[in-house]
Amino acid sequence: MEDNLKDLIGALKTTTFSDDTFSKIINLLQEFDVKSLLEFNSENFHWLYTLEHWAWKMLSKDFYQWLNQSNYFKFFQNLALFNKNLIFISDDLDSDKKASLLIPETTNIIDDIFEQIEKLNDENDLYYIMISLWFDNLSYFIHEYPQFIKLPIINNINHSIVLKFVMTDQYKFYLTQLQQSEISQSIFTNKQLFFIGTCSFSLSSFFSCKKQIFPFTSHEILRYLGQDYIKIIHLHSSNVQSWSKEFLCCITHLMTFIHNCCWWCGDQEKRIKILLSSDEISYNYIQSLTRIINYKPFLQQIQSHRSNDETFLIDTILGFLLNFSQICNSICFTRAKTNLLDTLILLAEIAGCNRINICAYGILGEMLCDERFKELKFTNNLCGYFFYILEHAWKNPCQTFQGLTIQQLLRGHLILLNNLFNQILYFY
Repeated sequence: MEDNLKDLIGALKTTTFSDDTFSKIINLLQEFDVKSLLEFNSENFHWLYTLEHWAWKMLSKDFYQWLNQSNYFKFFQNLALFNKNLIFISDDLDSDKKASLLIPETTNIIDDIFEQIEKLNDENDLYYIMISLWFDNLSYFIHEYPQFIKLPIINNINHSIVLKFVMTDQYKFYLTQLQQSEISQSIFTNKQLFFIGTCSFSLSSFFSCKKQIFPFTSHEILRYLGQDYIKIIHLHSSNVQSWSKEFLCCITHLMTFIHNCCWWCGDQEKRIKILLSSDEISYNYIQSLTRIINYKPFLQQIQSHRSNDETFLIDTILGFLLNFSQICNSICFTRAKTNLLDTLILLAEIAGCNRINICAYGILGEMLCDERFKELKFTNNLCGYFFYILEHAWKNPCQTFQGLTIQQLLRGHLILLNNLFNQILYFY
């Protein structure tokens, strides 16, 4: 296999691209299960590194002339899927090695890509699809390994994104389209999905770091985009069962972007007041989030990693509710006027994503002070999640683990254990 990969990559670098070469590499990328993926990365890192950076170079310079060739397009799609699996499956591969594979070597590559994007005239140009796959993988990676946010090239990418695509009339136009009560599927062009999906996703990962120099403040971003966002959520939380895959993608990454902007740098309460300017708007927003999180088909799609839109969406909503409750004391309203409790209990008990479990436990720790507490079925998972993360931190002291704060980790754990202890004393 190693000799085969070496020969194929050599052919890509030195000869005219042939369908046979692409087909063979596609077959190699499709062959690997989890175990063979780990073995493959270990034994073939040099050749994989060469392939990855050849791909970045092609995307930045020569990609357009090959774009309509089916095998070429299929090859890049399969490499993107391979890279996504690399982020979430290959835990045994050092994060620095993952970064060296997934992050381009120079900012010139990024500058050239953005220059090509700005020249596109067709809303459904295939180049948007391919670039979205590559930038989405970068966002997934940064969300999983936030320590790499500080790299100059990640800073460069997000500075360019906010200036060229997000704080623009075009982005606002796409938000206006999403505010229609009946949305035609035709609005979800490749360009629109790049702007609202991919660009929002990239900024949401960037804003998970609390201290970054940036062209705009969080206040400016929220004032420019916040009210459009609130209208979209309020309008469409009532018809969540009709959301298309494309609309789910837009809502997920737009919400994560706006929420992370609220928690990014400085006085969080002031930024919340920009987004939610009155008690009525706040309460309506919480009800909207509750309607979304109570939609059972989304809960059924939760994965152990934030590798799909449903998992990201649920994680984002829970994180907002937990932070908002601690800043704005909204739990009384949440308990009295929403049916959130049953869903939180379900998420705390069965969800396979540690972040979601911890956030659910944290909110329950705030809410469970009445007779409903005895209905909660405690499991050994609570302590398991806690010590799993502590063990991970002990082994990797320089690595930020999934963006969790120590407050999120400890708050639900301690409050729930305290409630359990009080419940035991009551029975005795």
